[in-house]
Amino acid sequence: MNSIRHNLWFSEMDRRRRDRERLPVLFGKLENGDVVEYTEMTITGIKPNNSDAELLGIGEYHHTQK
Repeated sequence: MNSIRHNLWFSEMDRRRRDRERLPVLFGKLENGDVVEYTEMTITGIKPNNSDAELLGIGEYHHTQK
């Protein structure tokens, strides 16, 4: 990984909101190479916006899907 790495989070509440607002689905690439869907990216040490968010791991933006 050559770009800046961040914490990637997934929140079911945020996913439902993004669906309602017809926002694109976000995908990130974790340090282990797995590509995962995420709903929020934060700088290490910063908490996510939603209380139900689960940390997926450290990674970087990969792509979006409509």
